[in-house]
Amino acid sequence: MFRTHLTIDRTSGIHRVDRDWAELQAISRRVGDRWMLVQFNEASCELAAVYGRYAEARDHYHEALRLARELGAYTETPFLISRLAELTFSCGDPAAATVLLDQSDAEAERFGGVEARAFNGSVRASIELAYGDVASARVLADQARAAARDASPPPQFAVALSSLEGRIAADEGDPRGGLYRLRDALAEGSAANCTEMLLAHAAETTAYVLVKQGEQRAAARLLGAADGWRDRLPRTPLAQATTDGTARAVGQAVGDAECAALRAAGRGLSVSAVVALISDVLAASDPPPPARGPTPAEP
Repeated sequence: MFRTHLTIDRTSGIHRVDRDWAELQAISRRVGDRWMLVQFNEASCELAAVYGRYAEARDHYHEALRLARELGAYTETPFLISRLAELTFSCGDPAAATVLLDQSDAEAERFGGVEARAFNGSVRASIELAYGDVASARVLADQARAAARDASPPPQFAVALSSLEGRIAADEGDPRGGLYRLRDALAEGSAANCTEMLLAHAAETTAYVLVKQGEQRAAARLLGAADGWRDRLPRTPLAQATTDGTARAVGQAVGDAECAALRAAGRGLSVSAVVALISDVLAASDPPPPARGPTPAEP
């Protein structure tokens, strides 16, 4: 069980987890322990969502919730509802996601769940950003970061939240500040062996910010890098819409043919190469040093 969860959350793990998942499925069904079945269904949710099987992922979340409540494992339920809310939002239904977040917050308040409250704040911030309310998104992201200080979230959460903060900074009118945040998020995610899906999401967000910075060619290369990291794994409907919008903006600036060529060229970029590319963009846009006045004459 531990090995399966660990493999899913690590770089390239999604391509190696099938045998672990099958073993966990066989053991959990043979043993019949409901808490183990909760864990099995959680792992199954993540796998189904990664492969774009969203209805199946929802079914596994609901089964995990049913078993957790049946057991009286109420501290498990807030975060399960949070993940279901995130999936619902990613599939294009922010209103239903908000209802689930309210439910998760209520259960976290009743049974405890600091991690769920931090995660919920980040999802709520993403929803407000989708609605165009940047100020509310900033408040919620700050609240999520404050809540995370009282919890022990995994590095994946820190990377995702930093990526969100980079997008918010850009929409506030500070794309340069957003690029710094996103560059560091990518570097930290690579050092922590985060999944390619999470790193691809950060790269796609960076591409969005690069367009705002006027760096459309670099944005196209980052979209290509994200394509390569995802490989055959699909984007969620929300991520696909965002990426398509970024690609259209690049195409309008440099032409669709050049956008496609740059995107294809970026497909083989490593995370370290992407971090270096962002650093180069930032260095090229550094403000010039202040002019020096004349040297005082010798007395």
